[in-house]
Amino acid sequence: MGKIKKNNPQTPYLLNGFYRESLQQNGEYVDIREAVLQSEKDPRPKILVSEKVKALRGRQFLSENRSKVLEGYSFPNGATIVTHSIDVGLPEYLDGKNLYDYAYQLDDTIAYYLDKQVYRINFRPVSAGIKAARTGSISINAADSAIIRIEYDFTAEGVKDVLKTGASDKVFGKTKREAKRVYTCINYKPFAGKWYLQDYRMLLDTQFEQNKVQTLGSIKLQFITTEIQKSNGMRIPETDVLIDTENFSPQVIPKYDEVFWGIFNFIIPSDAMRQIVNTLAK
Repeated sequence: MGKIKKNNPQTPYLLNGFYRESLQQNGEYVDIREAVLQSEKDPRPKILVSEKVKALRGRQFLSENRSKVLEGYSFPNGATIVTHSIDVGLPEYLDGKNLYDYAYQLDDTIAYYLDKQVYRINFRPVSAGIKAARTGSISINAADSAIIRIEYDFTAEGVKDVLKTGASDKVFGKTKREAKRVYTCINYKPFAGKWYLQDYRMLLDTQFEQNKVQTLGSIKLQFITTEIQKSNGMRIPETDVLIDTENFSPQVIPKYDEVFWGIFNFIIPSDAMRQIVNTLAK
């Protein structure tokens, strides 16, 4: 923990990358939102706004087959979640006394990343009463003790703690639901002697029920860094900060194409994701 400042950047920088959030209904894609993002980070202390996110270009696909029970089921701050990095502070579950809420065990399996040995430490809550409890692993580069990967699932009790909400909450809409899984995986990459966010993935599975009909809604969030740049901490003005991906322009032509992104990199969609074009509103 004490080597995080040594291994991670402590001066302002800018990450350019690609963002995608998708909604699946019983395993089939119904909504997809994509964007080229900039994420500006300022790890220096006493900075009021340590992280800012800006969308350079974005679009969304909306299917005609989306069930009404999934209306309002989304993460309006998804882009902010998956561009967050350990660079600007410890995760809350490793910070201060929270560190002792978990039991840790060194995995005896030898692992490698970029031809360097990696320690893998499994962790689990010490009791069922731990709030927002997680079970997962932390991978540490043996050469410099840098955290290079964090992966975890919330426990059944932890899911309930994290997703406690009223019937009018924007994430879940107004129908009976039960969160089934919240999963997170964060990877870091080396650059110029420091470790930066490489990609961040998050999955939320929720079972909805209306008129005795059950529908599984799955939200997937992902951000992948494509470029790292220096910054003065003011590359993204407050007026340009992304608030909600619902404002992305709808895709008029029901087809994925590279022309839309111009010179920007993007994540190639899977075959399953391409099937959404058959259900888009004309």
